[in-house]
Amino acid sequence: MQFTAGCWRSCDGLAASADLLVNLPALFSSELLALAWNVGIGGAIGSENDQFGTAVSLVGGIEFNFQALPLDVVLEWRPGLGVLPSRNLEFVEFGGHVRLYLW
Repeated sequence: MQFTAGCWRSCDGLAASADLLVNLPALFSSELLALAWNVGIGGAIGSENDQFGTAVSLVGGIEFNFQALPLDVVLEWRPGLGVLPSRNLEFVEFGGHVRLYLW
């Protein structure tokens, strides 16, 4: 399970998301770094210009896992369906974040 918070749309608002991810085998691994990937599905809520919105997304991500630290850097492709305030399909949606592992 992954939880994120950050910019909504073109960074005119704030958003939070929750994603259920399946971690797949690493593409490359060394003592310092592992390059892995994941797929999943998630939902988001956000607010922009006093307007509330919700969306559901598919997630496909590449992870740069630092072996000695409890964090990684992730780049994700997130095609999704905006549900509120209006329905719209977005095929070109990307996100990036730093994950910190708490346990």
